[in-house]
Amino acid sequence: MQIRTGNMFDYKNNCDLLLVTGNSYIKKDSSLAMGRGAAGGLKNLYPGIEYEFGKNITHLVTYGLVIVEYKQKLFGLFQTKVHFKDKSTTDLIEYSTEKLNDYLKDTRATYCAYLNLPGVGYGGLYYSDVLPIIRKLTGKVIVWRQ
Repeated sequence: MQIRTGNMFDYKNNCDLLLVTGNSYIKKDSSLAMGRGAAGGLKNLYPGIEYEFGKNITHLVTYGLVIVEYKQKLFGLFQTKVHFKDKSTTDLIEYSTEKLNDYLKDTRATYCAYLNLPGVGYGGLYYSDVLPIIRKLTGKVIVWRQ
């Protein structure tokens, strides 16, 4: 795992898998709530992706990681909270970290994955809370902090 400073969306074409942090709140129109932070940024760059994620997530459950192909690119949702109004939890970040490592472990070992810093910002956690967890991410994951 590496940490870089900047806006990961400026480099979105340099990775195999673009991940953002998220929740599992499915709205009445079957889309995933992606209103703020990195999730909101992804939705603005790729309109309609909220419906693709919405098709693959059950409302208000713990899933850890969801990967979808959309517009010929792989995107992922790294879960840090259940309801979008919740604060992120270190337990859920730990679980999502395990899921991402499992996903990248074998056939995708050469993938480069970008992920925004999980749980910080709208998640309400401090960098110092999250750093020991994300240090467990595989070497091919680049975590971006603003």
